[in-house]
Amino acid sequence: PEFEGRADWPAGPARDMRMARLLGRLARVLRPDVVHLHFCVIFSILPLGLWLGGARNIVFTEHISLPIVRRPLARDLVARLRNRLCLRFVRRVLPVSGYVRRRLIESDHVPPAKATVLYNGVDLARFAPRRESPAELKARLGIPPAHHVVPCVGQLIDFKGINYLIDAAHVLRERPAL
Repeated sequence: PEFEGRADWPAGPARDMRMARLLGRLARVLRPDVVHLHFCVIFSILPLGLWLGGARNIVFTEHISLPIVRRPLARDLVARLRNRLCLRFVRRVLPVSGYVRRRLIESDHVPPAKATVLYNGVDLARFAPRRESPAELKARLGIPPAHHVVPCVGQLIDFKGINYLIDAAHVLRERPAL
């Protein structure tokens, strides 16, 4: 009830403290065997709130494939200390790809033993893919047989780099069969 209707909580440390306290109270009441965090900041006080509430098996899935960064020494030391403190309360970090794992280890100093890749998965059998040739697919979609197709599947957000594909398509205007 405390969180209900509280979307107006301002962002920042005050909100994080409230959320950590709320999660701690929920952990005391629900006594979960495992708490699995998604889509929140990995290096936050939320795991601490859960741990103070009695949760001991806290895992975190990291979906974001940001670039690997090299920080200046002083900033890197601060990041190392912050991340080491925050990760004390997290049993396992589950990056969704080998690259995300590498970034967590190299940029965020997550201990390799704590980072286990858990790939996103889709049960393709649910979609009963058609068995058709590229020519049949082009005909069904109304694409002329001589044309080439460049498919792209991904979330339309900046760091996915879809803008490079769009820029390349603009450059290739002189190739109308693409």
